[in-house]
Amino acid sequence: MHFVSDISIFIQPFKLGVRSGNLKCKRAKGYETNQDDMAAAPDRVAILLPLGVAVTMAFSTVIIQALALMAIMHFVRQELRRGRAGVLFWWDVGIIVGATLVALAAHVLAIASWGLVFSLCGSLREAPDRKLAS
Repeated sequence: MHFVSDISIFIQPFKLGVRSGNLKCKRAKGYETNQDDMAAAPDRVAILLPLGVAVTMAFSTVIIQALALMAIMHFVRQELRRGRAGVLFWWDVGIIVGATLVALAAHVLAIASWGLVFSLCGSLREAPDRKLAS
């Protein structure tokens, strides 16, 4: 039953009523607005550019991570061929540390590329002025 009370938070501004078989939407008290005050709907094409940027960045993140994985696999195979892996404990720890550093570098590169795209899109201009809701 806790789930139902959580859902009611999201649908609280609207109360659905039925009149002659059609759904009508009544605003809850305190949420009344004048239709003249509402902004006009944006152009439908305005969603394509952000969506295209997001898909491109998600794909580039996958590519960055795949390249890092390829580098890690090459490094581990090379250590196995040389006979260094599985011989000494601390040598194995060094191999794991090297692979982890490559993965860390890939993550930092992906984060930096997302940050660059966000700053180029202008979405970080107002970030210092926003207050955290806590």
